Amino acid sequence: MRGKNLRSRGLLWSLVLFTILIGGGFWLYRSLVTNKELSYTNAQSGVIKHEIKVKATFVNQEFLIRSTVAGKVQFLGVDGQRFRRGETVVNVQSEGTAPGTKSGNQVTIALAAPNGGLFFHKVDGYETFLTPENLRGTNLVELLAEKGTVQVSESVQAGGITGKIVNNLLPTEAFIELPSLNNIMTGKSIRFRIVGQVQVAKVILKSERPLGIVVQFSQFIDGSVENRQQEIVWESQPPVSGIIIPKSSLWTQGEEQGVYVIVEGVIHYRKVNILDENETDVCVKDLPNGLPIVTIPRNGIEGMPAGVKKT
Repeated sequence: MRGKNLRSRGLLWSLVLFTILIGGGFWLYRSLVTNKELSYTNAQSGVIKHEIKVKATFVNQEFLIRSTVAGKVQFLGVDGQRFRRGETVVNVQSEGTAPGTKSGNQVTIALAAPNGGLFFHKVDGYETFLTPENLRGTNLVELLAEKGTVQVSESVQAGGITGKIVNNLLPTEAFIELPSLNNIMTGKSIRFRIVGQVQVAKVILKSERPLGIVVQFSQFIDGSVENRQQEIVWESQPPVSGIIIPKSSLWTQGEEQGVYVIVEGVIHYRKVNILDENETDVCVKDLPNGLPIVTIPRNGIEGMPAGVKKT
């Protein structure tokens, strides 16, 4: 009987020791292995932006400068220089073409600006058909499919083009290709970023084919003459400010979402209210700036010591 009790007591102690070893091993794995695989980053104040790259075709009011005679072209201004209407923009040196002159006599013919605006010596062939009027009232598929030809004149024939004047006192218009017309309304003002500058435009016309909108900007757009077609950035929604964290750090607990934060070296779950999000980040309002958060959380980390590496 005594031997049986000893065997039972030995079996009990063996079970207790086994349990301690298993529990200790699990704790050691959890603390040393699992914990080291975690990483964290600091929550930072910032802005969530909704930006989409789109293609723009710009249109301005443009006036071609045509020569009345054949000859060599002498430009009196540089690209982007403003001239008043009637000011001499280009001289054409011809031979024997002026009335009353003899053959071989060189005559200089002055060409005046047909309208006030910016002078450009290069034309691209779009000036005669890609106009604000055609942008609003023509078949856009056919209009945008037409191609121009770049021309820079060092010499010219009678009736030939020697440059152009662009009216920079009128706002630039454009056709903007969009991936969708959802929430786009005629008369609505929307924002674009063009060469780093935010520009506001009003929607004049919506087009199903090609898919996009005709807009009028609030001013003349610098660079819209030299680069008639550009990739610009559309701010599809207003930006939202708050605390920015990676979307991967979100953890769903029941019906709420939150993150695991590190406070005094220990990991704790904290609920957050999401203000906005994009493809990679979320904007919340319930976290202090600079608070460390676990970037890729998982089950079983609540209360763990934060032996983690920063990302």
